[in-house]
Amino acid sequence: GVKQLELSWDYLDWDNGDKENNLLFVPIYGVTERLELSVEIPYMFHNTKVEEEQDDEDGIGDINLVGKFLLMEEADLPAFTIKGVIKTETGDEDEGLGSGDVDYSLVAVSSMTHGKLQVHLMLGYTWVGDNGDENTRDIYIWGVAGDYTATEKLHIVSEISGNRHPD
Repeated sequence: GVKQLELSWDYLDWDNGDKENNLLFVPIYGVTERLELSVEIPYMFHNTKVEEEQDDEDGIGDINLVGKFLLMEEADLPAFTIKGVIKTETGDEDEGLGSGDVDYSLVAVSSMTHGKLQVHLMLGYTWVGDNGDENTRDIYIWGVAGDYTATEKLHIVSEISGNRHPD
């Protein structure tokens, strides 16, 4: 029955000169002590360069439906959680706000607490949908994060994550 809201901002600078700013709104609901469901709603500002001209688009991107299940609570060993994600095709592909296909991800997360600091390690895999692009490949996902409890209702979080296409 616990409700939570996460807000974040991501900035991406691509090798081809494209730039993105993404505002992410994530309402979360704790269904049980071990299961939480959330919806990741991105609002994207996508700036692309096409033959020396700037093209700016903004709008809702591809929305993610997320479920997390705690398999093992932290004791002598770190906690272990499994996370499933379905990426929808809600963003406008023609405007650069979405991929045009549905993707599925499965991620394993291990967490350990040290005083007011929680450290998280993540490893996962995304099965990328077939949107007609023969260059599209599945993706390996990794990350590390820290969550510092400043107050009971305020956490300061930092995350470094990445992914790797097999090609």
